[in-house]
Amino acid sequence: MVHPTVTEANWTDASGTPKTTSGFIGEINYVIATVPNFCNEEVRIYFHVKAHKDSAYYKNRYFITTKTDSEGKINTAVSFSKEMKAKLGISNWNVNLKFALGKKSSVTKIEENLKSNKLVINQKKILLDAAQEKMFSVEEKWIKNEISKDTYDRWYNTYNTEVKSCKDSITRLSHVDKHVFTILKKKLGFTC
Repeated sequence: MVHPTVTEANWTDASGTPKTTSGFIGEINYVIATVPNFCNEEVRIYFHVKAHKDSAYYKNRYFITTKTDSEGKINTAVSFSKEMKAKLGISNWNVNLKFALGKKSSVTKIEENLKSNKLVINQKKILLDAAQEKMFSVEEKWIKNEISKDTYDRWYNTYNTEVKSCKDSITRLSHVDKHVFTILKKKLGFTC
């Protein structure tokens, strides 16, 4: 198993030249980094602030989401704007700022997948109820001789297919563990 390791990470200008001083309002810097064997994956750039030279860096919840390319490289523009300053909780840019790379946790992805599945299950249940009501209505009309056997067969088969499809989707999406392990296996491999 290969674990992603950052082999290079720098603040740079547009040409890729590393910078030592930066952070002027409106200035655009770039985060250039290399993470071998972590290709085409989502990465978060977290920003940490050190307000005074004698204080420690404190972690901030502000981050930018980007993606590695097919070689595991990152080249992301960072604009030092008033909005970024507000999100970092600083009053001026007279601070030390560093960044750290991280990835969206597999747990977060699993939670998002589960939440998405619940929404789809609820939608399928609504469709299932509607299709079952229509099927019941067709049966009732046929029993009362309001429609012919051919009409009954045609509509019953249509609604029955819809009911079956909804039930299958609900059953498939309710089995969470298979999707969870698929995501974990993919994320633990980290291969391109």
